[in-house]
Amino acid sequence: MKKGLILVFAAVFCAGLPAFSVFAQDQEADPSDFSFDLGLGLGVRRFFNGEYIPGAAKPETFLYQYAGLSPVFRFKKFELALDFDVHFRFDGGDEKNEFELRKEDWEAAGMWEIVNLYLPKIRSMRFGTKGDPFAMRLGDIDGISLGNGFIVSSYTNGLFQPENRVLGAVFDIDGSLVDIPYFGIEAFTANAARFDMFAGRMYVRPLAAFQDSILKDLEVGGAMVMDRDPFYFAGRYEMYKSAFLANGDDDPCVSISGLDFNVPLLKDPVFSFTLRGDRASQNKKTGWMGGVSGRFLRVVTYEGQFRVLDTGFIPGYFDASYDLYRPELYAIYNAENSGNAAAETCKAYLGSLGLSLCDDKIVFKAVSEGPVWSAEGRLYNWQGILMLKEGVVPNFSFDILYDKKNMAAFDDFIVWKRESLVRARFHFHSGPAILSLVYALRYIPTDSGPDRQVMAGVEGRITLY
Repeated sequence: MKKGLILVFAAVFCAGLPAFSVFAQDQEADPSDFSFDLGLGLGVRRFFNGEYIPGAAKPETFLYQYAGLSPVFRFKKFELALDFDVHFRFDGGDEKNEFELRKEDWEAAGMWEIVNLYLPKIRSMRFGTKGDPFAMRLGDIDGISLGNGFIVSSYTNGLFQPENRVLGAVFDIDGSLVDIPYFGIEAFTANAARFDMFAGRMYVRPLAAFQDSILKDLEVGGAMVMDRDPFYFAGRYEMYKSAFLANGDDDPCVSISGLDFNVPLLKDPVFSFTLRGDRASQNKKTGWMGGVSGRFLRVVTYEGQFRVLDTGFIPGYFDASYDLYRPELYAIYNAENSGNAAAETCKAYLGSLGLSLCDDKIVFKAVSEGPVWSAEGRLYNWQGILMLKEGVVPNFSFDILYDKKNMAAFDDFIVWKRESLVRARFHFHSGPAILSLVYALRYIPTDSGPDRQVMAGVEGRITLY
């Protein structure tokens, strides 16, 4: 059954490839449609040691300098960007005084490890953009959701960078590609080299032909998400809590499916209002959601959900911090078989309020979710997003994500404590040059409690050609 689902998803991905040739053959090739850039990257990066265990003598991190070339090819709607980075340090060897190259950048044993290593040398590859009849993108996945976000909510695949970079793949197909604007497909895989976590959603617009109806934009969808290897990253870090790893069986797999709908009832720029609903199933447990979302006075964004959750059901299972807690979530998902305690049945909520200014170039959003009343095993989560895109403040842009998990009480969100996830990137632009400051904070569950890991780095990139 699992192999069959994998083949179905792989077939859907492959089915999208012929659409590339449809667009590519629309016009004759014009040399002016082709462009090429060559960038030079320099900086400092910190890599965490996969063999580190809290309290042991092995170093927690290694600091490397790096230099790299980044060629970028563009042709019409197609773009391919590559990264050829070399990481080195001058304090390597037993005596800490030798020049050393980071061997993990180029050495791999076995075919799958070679694919895992070399495929992410593709920094990004894309054809079209979101909203086009056909769009495909390879690279980092940063904040992707499916449908109403009841199963996949702001998922990100870059939490273990730079030491463990994976190449994700995303594509969207709309029925207007074949002049049938009544259906669409959206799908992604977190790691195109292994196809371990993948998701797909197909939706229909059954009333699209009734242009005078208030329900003409009704969208009904069905989604399926699988994770064939919940211990993918845990197997690369010896510090992960051994009790979680013990929950792995011979064929661990997470499978979640659901049905959803959304219908925009008001689409005025001053005030918009969309009605949403979901029913999802994970390991024979069910969750229901009804909610609304939209904008007020053009700049205020809002969302509210009321949820009814069965014992053990986890809403937004694949969220922004999912890769950090994959083994922990699997222990709950597999509670009936592993003997672990499962979160009890409850009624829950999600609330979101934000500001979006200057044509969405300045964005702030705060999200809170948890049980309406205290329930055993049900905890509160809080997320904040702040973004300033290029073009508002001269030569400056940034994006910040703060995701706080597993709070026992609602008011714990004001306390800076463990199990927070922070990602911050600040960019200074000057002509062909970009200087980036990167900061990341993450916690990994270990036998001695969550281990706090901080990464900070400086990276510069200049376009040579």
